[in-house]
Amino acid sequence: MIRIKPIIYFVLVYLGVLIFFMLNSHLSQDTYYYWQWSHHLALSYYDGPPMVAYLMRCLTTVFGDPEFSLYILNVLAIITTSFLIYRISQLLFKDQKISSLAVMIWLLTPGVIRYFFFETTYNVPMIIFWGAATLSFLYLIKKHRIRYYYLCGIFIGFLLLSKYTGILLCASLFLYALVDKEARFIFKSYHTYLALLVALFIFSPVLIWNAQHDWISFLFQLHHGYVDNQTHPIIFVLNYFKNAFIDYHIAFLLLVYYLIIKIKFICRNKNLFFLALISAFVFLFFFMSAFFANPPSSWNAPFFFSGCILLAYFIKENNLSKIFIVIFFILLGLSSLFLLTANTFQPFYPKQNLGGRSEPPAVKYLISQLPSKTYTNQIIVSDYYPTAALLNYYLPGKPTVYGVLPESNQDYFWWQAYKNTHPSLKKVLYISSPSADPNAKPLDPPHSEFKSCHLLKTVTYTQKRIFTADYVWQFYVYECQLK
Repeated sequence: MIRIKPIIYFVLVYLGVLIFFMLNSHLSQDTYYYWQWSHHLALSYYDGPPMVAYLMRCLTTVFGDPEFSLYILNVLAIITTSFLIYRISQLLFKDQKISSLAVMIWLLTPGVIRYFFFETTYNVPMIIFWGAATLSFLYLIKKHRIRYYYLCGIFIGFLLLSKYTGILLCASLFLYALVDKEARFIFKSYHTYLALLVALFIFSPVLIWNAQHDWISFLFQLHHGYVDNQTHPIIFVLNYFKNAFIDYHIAFLLLVYYLIIKIKFICRNKNLFFLALISAFVFLFFFMSAFFANPPSSWNAPFFFSGCILLAYFIKENNLSKIFIVIFFILLGLSSLFLLTANTFQPFYPKQNLGGRSEPPAVKYLISQLPSKTYTNQIIVSDYYPTAALLNYYLPGKPTVYGVLPESNQDYFWWQAYKNTHPSLKKVLYISSPSADPNAKPLDPPHSEFKSCHLLKTVTYTQKRIFTADYVWQFYVYECQLK
């Protein structure tokens, strides 16, 4: 009889819980923005590379556009990353308990639920190819087989085609090969440089698009997350640690603790040093960035990918009491379960807002309050790109909805292109969502775009809350004349 490993039962139960919740909850607002990308395929985009759009287009072509099909990519990412973490752990330590603990830590961490289940963004393909490139590199330095040069090059190419922060993995792998004398053989092989050419070829669509658009995507990312105000740098740093704790919880504290007190031991152990270097490189990069900006906590996910293996090693090797380990996993599991439940049953969520000025329930309610004649055969625009994306997704017929402000990122590009190809366009339906205050006056539409606007309707959507005051979305619907 074939003996099934207990970790497989755990993963199957975990996936069953996720499937239950995905049938009853909405994805994050950014997901619908990237869904828009998948319906406007291009070599690249204003605010990032195109891999997430390509993968979403493949899935929606097969399964259609329901939210369930958008979740499929997230579930595949969770399964794939769990497998990669398991394989990397086995390759490094050949210990079933460490591998199983690492997978459990990864799956039960709230940040994984937040950024890889409830969001279909470029973080999803990024973490898949981050793990695949890491595993390929490990196989290369341990087995010295030619095919692993090219597998590593392919996965690095896909990683960079997923998210620009993939360059951090490239830098940390380079540093490791430089420091570890047994890994320096890769610099002497011509296969390394051919593999890098393969990676460059895969990444070339982004380079071509940027060359055609004055390198605007790279410039955007250099400033993304960086703000020009008078906030003290210490506030940013404290916020960085606070968000890391919220997303990675007690596992984050334990990992940082072991990285500090075991630093000498880590440096003497080649496998631990490999994991620590990747984790520390990512974490310290964004830590330094936090002195000048407010980097989103989701950017830290690669830090925890290798970090959860490192943490599993120390939990096992330090012979921590079973009671401590049980409490540790209960705290992680309850935090993730609370996040799942709160997203599905939003009145229980303690915060006022789950993600921004536009959420699927609010936009769906807005559409239900608009007579179909209001938006039928109309060109529809908005001031906020998630609002534009949600309208695009939920309106009957899924008409393209454009963003008319430069802050609308790719939506603004599409709007400018549409205006240039339709010079006779004179009238649009403009939907604004400027305020969460039901007593606020509607903001003036952008004068740079419109000659005049007439307010057709104000729609207020109230989200009931159990523990806090109700949250209110305020939408304004205008008919506007273009200049």
